[in-house]
Amino acid sequence: MSRNKIFAWVGITVFLYFIFYSLFTGFINPIPALGDSWDYHIPISKMILSGEVFHPTHVAIPQWYYPGSSEAINSLFLLFHIPLTLSNILPVTILFFICWKLGGVFKLNYYESIFFATTIVTLNSIVRWYNSVSIDVWLVNFFLLSIILLERPRKSIKYFLFLGLTLGMLIGTKFTAFYYLIILTIFYGGRLLPLLSFKKIIIFLVPFSILGLSWYIRNFILFHNPFYPLYFLGLPFTINFDKQIWNVFLGYPKDMLDAFFGEYKIWVFSIIFVIFSLVRGFNNSQGKYLLNFEKYKLEIVCLSCFLVFLISPTDTKTWIMVSSMRYSYATFILAILIVFLYCKKIRKLDWLFLCSITSMIMVTSFNYYPKLVFIYGGCSLACCYLLEKYKSKFQQYLR
Repeated sequence: MSRNKIFAWVGITVFLYFIFYSLFTGFINPIPALGDSWDYHIPISKMILSGEVFHPTHVAIPQWYYPGSSEAINSLFLLFHIPLTLSNILPVTILFFICWKLGGVFKLNYYESIFFATTIVTLNSIVRWYNSVSIDVWLVNFFLLSIILLERPRKSIKYFLFLGLTLGMLIGTKFTAFYYLIILTIFYGGRLLPLLSFKKIIIFLVPFSILGLSWYIRNFILFHNPFYPLYFLGLPFTINFDKQIWNVFLGYPKDMLDAFFGEYKIWVFSIIFVIFSLVRGFNNSQGKYLLNFEKYKLEIVCLSCFLVFLISPTDTKTWIMVSSMRYSYATFILAILIVFLYCKKIRKLDWLFLCSITSMIMVTSFNYYPKLVFIYGGCSLACCYLLEKYKSKFQQYLR
C-alpha cells in the first residue's frame, strides 16, 4: 500500500470522527448557542418560510436585511424539524467533495486530492463551527465551486445555467461576496467572453438574479441602498464597522496572532509561502519586473481574498477575533492548495502529510464518548473500501 493511500485513509478516518461526533452532540444538544445564530441567521430562515422575507414587517434588528440565500437552505432544517445544530454539517460535508474536486482540477492525484480535502475540513477554524448555524462554509463552497467552473469553461447552456446558480448563491449568501465576484470577474471573466451569446447571458442571469441580485434589489427598493444596513456611498445605513481585521491586528498583534495560530496551526505559514512565491515570480527582464499572471493566477486570487479578509469586521474582544477567522476560509483553502501543489512539484508531499496529520489532531478538546468508535471506525473502513473499489468512477469525478 502506497504512503499516499495510507495518508488519505487516515485523513478520512479523522474527518469521519469529527462528523459522527458532531452528529451525536448535535442530536443530544439540539438548541444552537446564543449569538449570530439567534440574532439573525435563524430569524432570516423563519422569514423565508413565512414568506415575509421580501416584505418584512416585524424586523427586530437591521441584520435581518442581510442576504439570505444560504439561510434558505437552513430553513429546510426548520421545515422538516431537523435540529439546527446539524445544519452546518451539511455544507462541511459538501466542502469535502468540492475540495476533493478542486484538488483534481489543479492536478493533484486521487489520494492527494482526498488528503487535501480532509486537511481542509479538519481545520480547527472549520471544526469549531460544525454544530453552529452559520453561512460562512456555504459562502466558501460557492466561491470554490465557481473557481472549478471558471477553470474549465464550457460552451453549453447547462454550464451557464450552473454558473448562474453558483454565482447567484455566492452573492446571495453575504454582502462581502461581491468582493469575491469582482475577483473572479477580473481573473476569469476573459475566458467566458468568446463563449457568450444572447441566449447564454439570459440563461445565466435568471438564476443569478433570483438567487443573488434579488436581495440587493429588495434593499434598494426599501432603503435606496442595495447593501443596507451597511454603509455604502453615503446612502441610508444603520451599521458601519469601524473595527476591521487590519486595524485590530495593528492594535492587538499578539491577540490576533494567537487567534490565527489557534485556528490554523501550522497552516498559518501557508499565506506567508504564497506571498514569498509571488515575490519570486517576478522576473527582472531588461530592467523591468514582470509577472506571469496566468502562471501565478491562483496566488494572486488567494492574496486578493486575503485583502477581503483584512477589511472584514471584527472587534478587540478575544473571542470575536477568533470568531472572525471564519472570514478567511477562501484565503487559507487556496493557500493550502498552493502549498500542496508546490510540495508535489518538489516531491516532498510526505513531509506535508505528516504536518497535516499533526494539525488534524490538534483541535478543540472533545468530550469522550467511547461507543462512538464502533460507529465511525466501522464507517471509515467501509468508506475507504468503497473509495478503493470504485476508484475509477471517482477519478472521473476529478477530471
